[in-house]
Amino acid sequence: MANSSYQAITKPKLYISYPLYQYATGALDDVLSNFNLPQEDILRMIQLDPSKITRLTPSEVNAFNVIRYRIVPQSDDFTPVIDNGLWNFDYCAVLGHNLASAGIVLEPQAGSDLGEGNHQPLEVSNIANFNPQGVPEYDGWSLFNLDSKPTNEHRRFRFGFKAQDGLGTQTESPVLIGSIMFGKSYTFPQNTDLTQTITTDYGVKQKQTISGKTISTANWTKVNNWITEPFGYTEPFGERGDNFQRRSGRRTWKISFDSLAPEKVMNQLMMMNSNNWNAQDNHSIAADGTSSLYNINNAVDFYTNVVHRTLGGHLPMLLQTNADDPSPQNFAIVRMKPNYTITQKTPNLYNISLTLIEQI
Repeated sequence: MANSSYQAITKPKLYISYPLYQYATGALDDVLSNFNLPQEDILRMIQLDPSKITRLTPSEVNAFNVIRYRIVPQSDDFTPVIDNGLWNFDYCAVLGHNLASAGIVLEPQAGSDLGEGNHQPLEVSNIANFNPQGVPEYDGWSLFNLDSKPTNEHRRFRFGFKAQDGLGTQTESPVLIGSIMFGKSYTFPQNTDLTQTITTDYGVKQKQTISGKTISTANWTKVNNWITEPFGYTEPFGERGDNFQRRSGRRTWKISFDSLAPEKVMNQLMMMNSNNWNAQDNHSIAADGTSSLYNINNAVDFYTNVVHRTLGGHLPMLLQTNADDPSPQNFAIVRMKPNYTITQKTPNLYNISLTLIEQI
């Protein structure tokens, strides 16, 4: 078993929310739920602030309840979401939930433009506190892999909620949800440099009086509470609430990566298609022998998956400090400071420096 790095980042993994990016760019105009939810609640749940809990009450007993987001605008019935790489989602998360206490099974699905009945369950596997066949072990939060993709006509992503007993019987009501997210994750290709810095701050402002005394003000003391402590787990019907004992402070990580290959840093074609594109010797070619293997949707680089989808740090994302260890202490909701830098080291190697700030 490997040694712990405690709060230091080793090989980070970032989970970027696609519906949050879509909403921020004005392209999310179709959301729906058969819970008794107004549209503003459906949109609030993607804002990545799990301290704001939404209460979900089923519209009827025995119903299979869903929350649905269309991944392209309503007017778009032509985009081949698989072929063009838009549906490249590989994870899903629910932050701040009571699914264990409520006896609720979560089932992600792809919905088709061919009608509400044409939906397809997605294959999933556990990362943290998720049971693909049943109820999570704990209340708190869940994170899991999306292991399959639908067809080009599936332009809707659905969160399905059903009672474990199959009879619509919830063991706690209502269902409580803080935030939901899905999208494409990005794992850095190597460990961070050993020069990283980690700080914990409290927004402290101090000033001296004319008599020499210090007046100190802390603008914040800890990250906002969820149903449990942030990224904490509790047994069904266990302790909830804003416990004063929970971790205090806000963390900031300044990290860098040395000698990355260009295809891990920047996109070879940051366009939507390969029209009039000329391949170079170090480009990756698609199966047809002429098109680019990557575009602005499906590339594997830092710019496409992190900078582009967070609008340069405007949007928050989920950080896993060690891609190989999904323990709860290794997660945080962060924003990337806009002053990230990409520095060319040699003709074919680049360095990246960035700062990640935990969100209050």
